Amino acid sequence: MAAAKVARRPRLVRTVSEVAQDLGISMVTARRRVSSGALPAIQVGGTWRVPIDGAPGLGALHPWCTVAEVANSLDVSIVTVRRWIRDGAVPAAMHERRWRIPRAYLERLLVTKVSAASRGAGPARRRRPG
Repeated sequence: MAAAKVARRPRLVRTVSEVAQDLGISMVTARRRVSSGALPAIQVGGTWRVPIDGAPGLGALHPWCTVAEVANSLDVSIVTVRRWIRDGAVPAAMHERRWRIPRAYLERLLVTKVSAASRGAGPARRRRPG
């Protein structure tokens, strides 16, 4: 009996390097645009991600998302999402022996952090000593 394939949900974010390649600019320029707020981005884990314009959005997701759906949407590994749950960084509930994350949390994450980044609250700049 063949295992049923699970349909992958569309990604909601792209990495800064993917955006730089699409725009035909260097990584340094893309990072500067994120720092200045010209390119709205959110920090997911240790990496900055840029929301995809025109993506189907969160409405395509179930109100209670699986760990795999959240990982795919934010372009991180399943292990990372489980670690966030264990550490209490992501609200989750156990349902039928599986973790479920509320879609509302993802909506808040994307809307709140993107709007803060567009106001110029991007990553802190590193200064060279001296």
